[in-house]
Amino acid sequence: MHSFFILCLISVQWILWGYTLSFGDDVGGFIGGLRYLFLNGFGTEPNGTIPHLVFTGFQGMFAVITVALITGGFAERVKFSAVVVSSLLWVTLVYSPLCHLQHGESGYIW
Repeated sequence: MHSFFILCLISVQWILWGYTLSFGDDVGGFIGGLRYLFLNGFGTEPNGTIPHLVFTGFQGMFAVITVALITGGFAERVKFSAVVVSSLLWVTLVYSPLCHLQHGESGYIW
């Protein structure tokens, strides 16, 4: 149940603000800006060689899988509300900045 709920939860988070924090315009090389907040401002135009929406879904599955792997280590040992809160915080505060550092247009690791 945790993994299925996380699939739904992080997919919504990714659409609302996760993608823009990971792949938005650079803010100090550390995190993306809010240009794509709520997936505003793009559609099927290409992002490199594939459509932007396909790229968004592809990268969103990595965000979902990383949280599902983490919660799989303590499945059913933690309150469900704690899993929900910690998953949202982890993707927002850890995954998105690290994703931007690695994959952002001018991130520090890139």
